[in-house]
Amino acid sequence: TLLFIMRCFPVITGKENLKELRELNKKKKRGERQPVMYVANHCSWMDIPFVAMAIGWQNYKIIAKQELLKVPILSKSMRQCDHI
Repeated sequence: TLLFIMRCFPVITGKENLKELRELNKKKKRGERQPVMYVANHCSWMDIPFVAMAIGWQNYKIIAKQELLKVPILSKSMRQCDHI
């Protein structure tokens, strides 16, 4: 909804590769889901919604700098969701 409110409609290409990457096991065969780390180069405050939209609904955690814990609403949200 934030992206819709801000009228941002990113075009995501290669999203099908994310699922395949996560489902391949160490022997490059399909198996149970493997842990994956996605790293994004942070350019603006809209990066978080863009990355969330690209990854989709998965159990992911965000690593943020400690200064963001001083922002009242953001810090409560980060703690509630167990982000680092």
